[in-house]
Amino acid sequence: MIHLLQPSIIKQMEVGAVFGETDSWLTPIKEYLVNDVLPSDPLEAKRLKYKATRYLVLNGELYKRGYSRALQRCVGPKEAEVILRSIRSGNCGNHAEGVSLAHKTLRQGFYWPTLFADVKRVAARCEACQKIANNIRQPPELLLSITSP
Repeated sequence: MIHLLQPSIIKQMEVGAVFGETDSWLTPIKEYLVNDVLPSDPLEAKRLKYKATRYLVLNGELYKRGYSRALQRCVGPKEAEVILRSIRSGNCGNHAEGVSLAHKTLRQGFYWPTLFADVKRVAARCEACQKIANNIRQPPELLLSITSP
């Protein structure tokens, strides 16, 4: 019989704690929904109340509601980078670029406000995509026709 000195299952930590995200875009929304904390500026408080109607908190995680889609888990910037890289070049990745990668990420159930800008940035940095990208065959200057006298 084996006696374990410590538990074999590690206590689950919050995703934000793992990625070192303590203050990101989702903090004010989550604070309002959980603790009813509003900013001191009345205009910002009104904006936050309006924005928070599209989100909900389940089991400590922030989710975005959609009209015709399932709940999407809201992630911070560091976790978003990891998610994009795994979707692009993971086991089922196809090095997609632009809007197709953004929509693939949304279908996987993740959301963050700068998704489309982040997709362009990640695709532009991918070395494999740069090697197989379409070559531009247009000359750098306009071609001038020369007539012979």
